[in-house]
Amino acid sequence: MAPSAGMTSHEDIDEIDACESESLTSDVEIDHVETPVSALSDVHQRGLRAVSLHQILRRGGKLAGPKLRKEDYSCSRELVIMQIEYFISHNWQVDRWRKFVTLATHFNMYKAVASSAAAGLILGALVIAGVLPVFMVEAEVGEDLVTTPISVWCTLGSLVALLLALTLSHDVLLCLGRQGPDVFLDKVCVDQFDDQKKQEGIHAITSYLWNSDALVVVLSEMYLERIWTVFELVSFLVLKPYGKVHALPVELATFTILMAVCQSLRIMGELINSYFAPVVHPGAMAMGWIIGSILLFLLCCAMILPVRRWGRVRSQLSQQMDTFTFASSHCQQEADREEIMGALVNLAVEHKIVKEETRSTKEVCEILEARAREVVPKSMQEEISWGGLPRGSVLIFFTPLIASELDPIVAEISMGQHDANYVFFHLLHVLLVAFSWPWFMSVVGYCLCFGRKRCLYEALIISLAGLVLGGFLFAGRVVRNLGQSVEPSGGYIAVMSLLLAFEVGLFWAILWQPACLQGLGCPLAKAAEYKTSAK
Repeated sequence: MAPSAGMTSHEDIDEIDACESESLTSDVEIDHVETPVSALSDVHQRGLRAVSLHQILRRGGKLAGPKLRKEDYSCSRELVIMQIEYFISHNWQVDRWRKFVTLATHFNMYKAVASSAAAGLILGALVIAGVLPVFMVEAEVGEDLVTTPISVWCTLGSLVALLLALTLSHDVLLCLGRQGPDVFLDKVCVDQFDDQKKQEGIHAITSYLWNSDALVVVLSEMYLERIWTVFELVSFLVLKPYGKVHALPVELATFTILMAVCQSLRIMGELINSYFAPVVHPGAMAMGWIIGSILLFLLCCAMILPVRRWGRVRSQLSQQMDTFTFASSHCQQEADREEIMGALVNLAVEHKIVKEETRSTKEVCEILEARAREVVPKSMQEEISWGGLPRGSVLIFFTPLIASELDPIVAEISMGQHDANYVFFHLLHVLLVAFSWPWFMSVVGYCLCFGRKRCLYEALIISLAGLVLGGFLFAGRVVRNLGQSVEPSGGYIAVMSLLLAFEVGLFWAILWQPACLQGLGCPLAKAAEYKTSAK
């Protein structure tokens, strides 16, 4: 939040890009300066305001967008008890929809996963009960006429429920009178059209941070390049050394949603193809196989694209964390930079980060920058595994995957074709295939975490990764078909159960990094270190 990065008029926002080019050409040399006590370092100011989280998320994050409206300030209220659950730190230049997806994915994740799982199970039960129709396909296999049931209700229902819960659950809760936790968002809690109130709000930044339980960082590619957002981050670390920092990469939320959609579409495509394949005339089987392989390859490349983009962003963030300084951060007005430096020195001395006799601005900034480089990667490590998969929100694309695999089971049970033993046997194969996805995508994500390359090289990388993914899907298809053709036996079930237990353990190890994997290091500070240095 700032006059330069947040508290701006429409004309100021338009001038930011022009000012950036000047900021990029020269770094400011920080020496010993006078650091008078500034209102910016006063953490005990009163008259603070907050807004409910559900208000921020309603209507697709309308309040989070860069457009200024006079009525936005009326959405906030003055606090009676000086306590704020979340301080949302963000760049105004990040568009509304990316912020909305990032915040909605973080705060609505468990509601969405529960809704997706419930929808898949309920629709599956309705299919078994005969309430929902099962589509029948007849095909000649040799001299026999084989009828195959098709169901896509679990796949569609779980995906739709997931997306609706992510994007609309806060609106539903608002209608029910549930406001959600109190949060601070500069655009809403500071009057942008009254210059005096605006300046008072700017000077109250540290008071808001002091009274906040946690800092939510909407981490975009430009976050560590803006002096005001860096100031918010560092000030929170000074004021709340044990406070919770939620670092939410903007690109990660988009990646998670895209992977969920791609997973559901892939499963539906495989399901429809497996059932309709017998209908194809034998003379056209070769051409159908070629066309199907091409479509599968294109789908695999489409799934790799968000993984690669997320790898580039991780690499870029890693570089920024290693190199950001207050001196090189963009600032529209140098007077703001001087005020920020003075406030940082006062805060560092008051909270005993440095000794009182050590009031060199340069030395204080170096200490605080080192602290930020230590804390931010750790907070990122709590959100992201070493392979780049989100720890918590991995369930967002894992749950629809499980629900999608239920369709063949419920379709055949509804026709009375299989008993309970078959269902248990088939579920083992379904879970075996499903739990293989996280570790496979983690390996792919780890290998694709490096900086931007030339277009031809990028196309080659995506194509090779697409071929590898296609081979993995083919292997999963073989395992699934094996489960349908092999008669269940005690020994075979025992082997499949051991394999499933191993994959569940690997799933936990990759996502939550026990001590045996800590040597691989932080996903941002270590996983891309040697790759980004070679860029």
